[in-house]
Parts: sequence; structure tokens; C-alpha cells
Amino acid sequence: MVWVPGPVAVSGKKPTVFPFILTNDDDGLDGGAYANGGLCLVAKAAATLLIGDAVFWSAAFTVNKSTTAGDRLKRAGIVVGGVPRAIADYILEALQTPLDVGEVAGNANDIVLVCYRGICIGIGDSAIAAGTQVTFSATTAGRLVASATAAVTDAMGVVATMVDATAANGDKARVLVSY
Repeated sequence: MVWVPGPVAVSGKKPTVFPFILTNDDDGLDGGAYANGGLCLVAKAAATLLIGDAVFWSAAFTVNKSTTAGDRLKRAGIVVGGVPRAIADYILEALQTPLDVGEVAGNANDIVLVCYRGICIGIGDSAIAAGTQVTFSATTAGRLVASATAAVTDAMGVVATMVDATAANGDKARVLVSY
């Protein structure tokens, strides 16, 4: 699909000049020790996606999860939210509490929020040490495993770096998405 401008005319967009953006300060309450936050984009889900899923670009404007090695190089980030079912159906919301992670962010063709830079919560597929670079699991789509090498540009397609550690399959942990 070739890019075409949207149906609504918009004025020019100017870049910001912020020297720093603090994305993980929970209103100063924890000094960033437990908070998360980052830059997100809006995309369409190709299938049912969970909050915490590591996803790749599967088509134009569309993300999906996969266990296929080649899809790692098309990484988009981590799903952090979507359209909550209990609120008005047009409100996008980042949902990053422990109870939200692992819940459905969107079904096929729903809009989801994907963190492409910042700290968010991912789901491990094994024990992973803090500071380890992670990639898509070859066993469970959407989960994270330690990358085979430390190079960000390697064939493993590093998705993020672990901020916290996981002890077992299914553990939730903060990750830094920064590729």
C-alpha cells in the first residue's frame, strides 16, 4: 500500500524543541523507580493482541505478534493499550497496571497503542536477567526471551532491554524499548 494523505486537510506541523522529556516519573512519588511511560503510536491489530505483547509491522498501519524469526526484524514495539471495553468505545487508553497486563488490548481490526520508545511492561517467556536485551519468543507469540547476541542490529531483532528481571514464563517486567 502506497502512502496517501488523509481525507482531512491539516495545517503544517512544527517540531518541538523540548531538550528532555521525562517519561517515567510517577508525579515525583517514586523517583522513577517503579513508573513507566513513553512514546506511543496508534496501529490496527491484525489479530487479538494483549497488553504487554511484543509486536511487528505485519502490513500497512497493522501490527501482529509472531514466533517467526524473520518477523523480529519488523519489530514495532510493545502493546500498551487500546480501546477499553468498559468506557466509551472511541477512547484510547494506555493500561499499565499489573492487572491490565495480559488482558486483551484489541481484537482483529481494533486500534491499539504501541510503545516504540520508553519504559513499558512486557511478558517474559522464561527467566531473564535485568539489563538483558530481549526479542520475540520462538515458542509463545507476543512474549519475550533473551536475545542471542548483544548487537541491536543483529538478526535476532532486539525489541527491548529488561529493566526488571523475570523468574519464569509469564512473569511481567518493565522493559526499555529504545531501538
